[in-house]
Amino acid sequence: MARSFAGGTDIFVDEFDFSGVINACTIDVNNPMGDVTAFEDLDMTYVEGKPNFSITLNGLYSTASPNYDGKMFTDLTASNRLITVSPSIAAATGGIAYFGMGDIISMPETANVTDAVALNVTWNGNKPLARGRIMFRDTARVASVDSTAYELGATSATQQLIAFQHVMSAGTGTLDTVIKSDTVEGFGGTPETRITFAQVNAAASERVVDTGANADTWYRAELTIAGGSPSFNVIIVLAIANYNP
Repeated sequence: MARSFAGGTDIFVDEFDFSGVINACTIDVNNPMGDVTAFEDLDMTYVEGKPNFSITLNGLYSTASPNYDGKMFTDLTASNRLITVSPSIAAATGGIAYFGMGDIISMPETANVTDAVALNVTWNGNKPLARGRIMFRDTARVASVDSTAYELGATSATQQLIAFQHVMSAGTGTLDTVIKSDTVEGFGGTPETRITFAQVNAAASERVVDTGANADTWYRAELTIAGGSPSFNVIIVLAIANYNP
């Protein structure tokens, strides 16, 4: 059975790829339980709450590109930042990704005289963590392309499609991305656009949610690229979530 080496874990925060500056990453998922036991109940009774998460990134202080310290310090006063962690080797298309929105709750900098300066950051998720598929990944995409189709399953009336797009760099061009669904792998049925990202011509990130039941089970990302010298460093992730986004 194959194993994933931790050194292959990639980490994206908004429009930044911090994979090369992080030396450890921890994801904690908590499922709160509320005690609703009545006085005369024979057994303890609990109500399951919505799961929350925290992500801790351990890295070394750096102001060089991608400016780990500068980005983390800026996000101390920002909310709903987009965080994607992929244990797949080199965050390859088709791999698994964990992603969610979070706020920084801790950013200690520690330094012993003989050691490098550590900069560790903990993000607190204000919505549950999603586990999904890397629909597309390229570090220098110059032309339009349809991704491989992946079978994620149909969505019910209480489920949502949640997608993140991280664009780390763009060159001189524009990127329009949609995620479509269909009943067949070859998309020869009746494809339907489920997710539409805003047009991008610079580094940016976006979260888009699609709600409602849909019988389609196959999904793919379709990227339309135009302009003089486009070169998009981009990752797109998609998941089906069983909670209100």
